[in-house]
Amino acid sequence: MSRLCLLLLLSLPAGAQQSRGVIINHPTLADHGRVDGRIYSNNSLGLTYELPDGFFVNSNADDSMSGANVLLMVADQHTDRPWKNRLVMVATDAAQFAWTTEKFVAEFVTKIPAKLHVVVRRDTYRLEVGGEEFYRVDYQKTDEGKTLYESFICVRQKGFFISWTFVSLSAEEIDQIASSIKTVSFH
Repeated sequence: MSRLCLLLLLSLPAGAQQSRGVIINHPTLADHGRVDGRIYSNNSLGLTYELPDGFFVNSNADDSMSGANVLLMVADQHTDRPWKNRLVMVATDAAQFAWTTEKFVAEFVTKIPAKLHVVVRRDTYRLEVGGEEFYRVDYQKTDEGKTLYESFICVRQKGFFISWTFVSLSAEEIDQIASSIKTVSFH
């Protein structure tokens, strides 16, 4: 049965493939990680991360991703606004790109559809967390008439670009929730 599911997934167009359990170039990343309380851990990627206060894993989130991407986790935080704050963690096969982590982060923003009217609030910059080199870019975009503030933070680890995208309707809250990146540790 699992072999049939794998064949069906591989026959779908790249944009329609489900990311859970299928990575063509890195079959060992069947480990999407786990969350215990507020602690996300992933042994395959060798990392742990503490979710920001008030965030909970959203197991109902759409987990479809394109070829080189694997959705690791989606977490939400209730707010007094119509939209929740959101955190999305993704692992992207770094072998698909001849880019540094800095270039990967800079290119990420340029790939957001123009209809979302992206404005970079702070260009790509380096930060160090747990002895590793991370890169971050802050931007805003307009979606369904609402201005969303986002931070995209990424590190290259074990052949993957591991990224966190933090989203909020509040410019003030985005920095607060994105600061949770300081809790990442590698093992």
